[in-house]
Amino acid sequence: MKRKRLLSIFLAMVMLLGLFSPAITVSNAAQNVALNKTATSSSSYNSANTPDKAFDGNPGTRWESEYSDSQWITVDLGKSYNITGVKIVWENAAGKEYKIQVSENNVNWTDVYTVTNGTMAHVLDVTFQPVSGRYVRMYGTQRVMGYGYSIWDFEVYAEEGGPTQPTQNLALNKPAATSSYIGGNTAAMAFDGNAGTRWESEYSDPQWISVDLGKSYNITGLKIVWENAAGKEYKIQVSDNNTNWTDVYTVTNGTMAHVLDISFSGVSGRYVRMYGTQRAMIYGYSIWEFEVYGTDDGTPPVGSINPPSGLGVTSYTTNSISLSWNPVSGATGYNIYRSFTPSGTYMKVNTTPVSSTSYTDNGLDTATYYYKVSAVKGSEESALSGYVSATTILDFGPNVKIFDPSMPASTIQNTVNDIYDRMAPADSGQFSSERYALLFKPGTYDTFVNVGYYTQVLGLGLMPDQTSINGLACWPNLPNNNATCNFWRGAENLAVNSDTVWAVSQAVSLRRVHIRGELSLHWYGGWTSGGFMSDCIIDGRVVPGSQQQWFSRNSKWAQWANGVWNMVFAGCVNAPAPSYPDPPYTVINQTPISREKPFLYLDGSEFKVFVPNIRLNSVGVSWENGVPAGQSLSMSQFVIAHPETFKVDTLNQALSQGKHIMFTPGIYRVDKPLMVTNPNTIIMGLGLATLTPTNGNACMKIADVSGVIVTGLLFDAGAINSPVLLEVGPEGSSANHSSNPTFLSDLYFRVGGAAVGRADVCIIINSNHVVGDNFWVWRADHGAGVGWYDNTTKNGIIVNGDYVTLYALMVEHFHEYQTVWNGEYGRTYFYQSEIPYDVPSQAAWMSHNGTKNGFASYKVADHVNNHETWGMGIYSYFRDAPVKLHSAVESPIKPGVKHHNTCTVWLAGDPASEITHVINDSGNAAVQGAQMRQYIIEYP
Repeated sequence: MKRKRLLSIFLAMVMLLGLFSPAITVSNAAQNVALNKTATSSSSYNSANTPDKAFDGNPGTRWESEYSDSQWITVDLGKSYNITGVKIVWENAAGKEYKIQVSENNVNWTDVYTVTNGTMAHVLDVTFQPVSGRYVRMYGTQRVMGYGYSIWDFEVYAEEGGPTQPTQNLALNKPAATSSYIGGNTAAMAFDGNAGTRWESEYSDPQWISVDLGKSYNITGLKIVWENAAGKEYKIQVSDNNTNWTDVYTVTNGTMAHVLDISFSGVSGRYVRMYGTQRAMIYGYSIWEFEVYGTDDGTPPVGSINPPSGLGVTSYTTNSISLSWNPVSGATGYNIYRSFTPSGTYMKVNTTPVSSTSYTDNGLDTATYYYKVSAVKGSEESALSGYVSATTILDFGPNVKIFDPSMPASTIQNTVNDIYDRMAPADSGQFSSERYALLFKPGTYDTFVNVGYYTQVLGLGLMPDQTSINGLACWPNLPNNNATCNFWRGAENLAVNSDTVWAVSQAVSLRRVHIRGELSLHWYGGWTSGGFMSDCIIDGRVVPGSQQQWFSRNSKWAQWANGVWNMVFAGCVNAPAPSYPDPPYTVINQTPISREKPFLYLDGSEFKVFVPNIRLNSVGVSWENGVPAGQSLSMSQFVIAHPETFKVDTLNQALSQGKHIMFTPGIYRVDKPLMVTNPNTIIMGLGLATLTPTNGNACMKIADVSGVIVTGLLFDAGAINSPVLLEVGPEGSSANHSSNPTFLSDLYFRVGGAAVGRADVCIIINSNHVVGDNFWVWRADHGAGVGWYDNTTKNGIIVNGDYVTLYALMVEHFHEYQTVWNGEYGRTYFYQSEIPYDVPSQAAWMSHNGTKNGFASYKVADHVNNHETWGMGIYSYFRDAPVKLHSAVESPIKPGVKHHNTCTVWLAGDPASEITHVINDSGNAAVQGAQMRQYIIEYP
């Protein structure tokens, strides 16, 4: 009895103490190596609750962050350990979703544990397989409460260990080279062992610094001590010949004044280089010390064979360059190396040494190339020669038709008609492998251009009125004047001297066009379904007729005639008065941010690309009062790719060296992603150029850099499932690009239709401040390889970045949410979406762990606090079963989340099918009959 009473008293005291501070118990047998170690955090709410309070061993003190996501807290253990576990005692204001991460350098982080459903005041006490690292952090992405993250105690358990380095710095006072330097801060200063001297590069990307170790070593690690002007994104590379480089380590989120101290499996090489692609500051790269560690690999010293002399270009064509050089005494062969810049990385062209002193490099795209040559004697290779350069003859390929006003009118008309006859029919043209661009030089043409599938019509003047044609039209291609399948075409940068019929649906653009007459968006009442127009002037009326929905941006007309379900206007002159829902007009007086597409033009006889500047809060047409602000780029800054000759590795080399890419019409089958790593890179497609993955890969990945422009491409999923087709910024992107956003214009995505295609997601936007201008993201509902279990998907688009703005977003038929928006301060101006036709049963299409009918088309994540949309139309055609969708839009009910003018429409399908609500549980059901269209004007 006495023992029980004493135990009861003891437990009561423990419970009473627990009301004031958490009880701390150590269940991990290893040593807490974080106690009183140096701590940092993304923020502290006040001067009392600083990060060190989480590591002081005092259960009554705590760290507290600011009231936002994401937030982190990091401890520096002082050296590397084999980390085996962590314990975090959370206050009520805990993390709901967070990761435990480990790093050797406080730059590159490895996820070791993830929490997805944390509660208030919980304790995380976990062990795991040993992970080597010096730094440990909690990285929180979602809070349980509205307050900041709050931690009473953070313990790290570890065993002695971690990476060890050989003690000799192999790079000390060795010869160094660099892409550039400023003042007296030469490359040698980074290898002199003096912590007070440094190398500094010019203020641009990319830049590099390398060291010659004098012979080959088994390299196992290095240390770089950065000045404030550090690298944010860079690679550590090793080479045997100072030409071909192997990536051994990549940094993607370097900070100012950080230290990179890493070990890795031994890599044989003589040369070591830091290759930087993005700076942490506006200044050049700056390194105090660069140390290299490794062991002797037994390789004998390099011999004395001389590099070739007399390298020269003997001839060049549209796709080849021929070289010659002087023979080298004793050489048994030669290697040829190619680059896109004189100081960039040179890649070896030949697979085995050539025995002659000449070489023709075949299968080239249009570009300027730089070459060096080495001599080979047995296993020994000389240094590289000096470089020569040559430019292949400009060639846009056979599917770019260039017309001149001096050509016979009949020749031009016959060519245009021939292409239209092949590309117009819905049965044969819709999924054709042919692609065309029709380019009209400045002048006046007595030509009527009918536009079919995969055809782009372009004027080559600096201003639209410099090129005028007699007529332009896109006609319905289905019975009853139905144009709901008129996809994949466009017209830009010209004037049309007549009334124009432009009966189109998705994946179509009308840009920088002056119509000297009336514009009709239908033909005799036949349905059309969604289109896009920007930077256009129409002298007469615009007559939508039976056009179901349309988005117009920064355009001008005499009068807008009517509307059907959803018409959105942004920054337009003479836009109709806002009057939703009847007529269904949503009017945004000013376009908050825009950038018109770059376009090809002729400056005299020279082709150039004009890149318009960004416009803020704009109204009207950019070119009405003269040439808009912008810059002209020469074709020497581009690689013009052709489907017959392109190689992904070569294009990635060009991109890494600062070149832009222009894809000529055709289908490009890519077995690995194109990697856009430099800011301000431009990727352009002519004639609906199409990228198709062949290996379950992404087609393109864009680094978290500023000012990238991607336009005019179709991303078409391959038969092997791709996790994503286009990734804009890697996961976890966090850079601020507000002063120089990325712009994505006229980008189209397809899963199935032409053939079996599979992709989890078509486009993921992770970067902040991205602007999208006319997307069609389509899981095919007809064509080849189409079926619920054939062209499989999850979502159409996922937006994780903050401050992302999308104009004319059209997403259709994906298996789960069509659009998922996780980022803050997102804005969508015009949204068109059809949910999937081919749902086999209600049971096969349930969300929220099987408790809610269907997946909303537009899903704003529950944690989002600020989001806004204008003019959304979401439609159903449940063809195969009596399926119901609970709500077209799912969105948190918060003051900062707003939806203006949202409608649902029951198009057709099983009579018992419906969209039950418009937004969340609000709005009436869209059903067959008189209630087929429902709407909410303002929500909440």
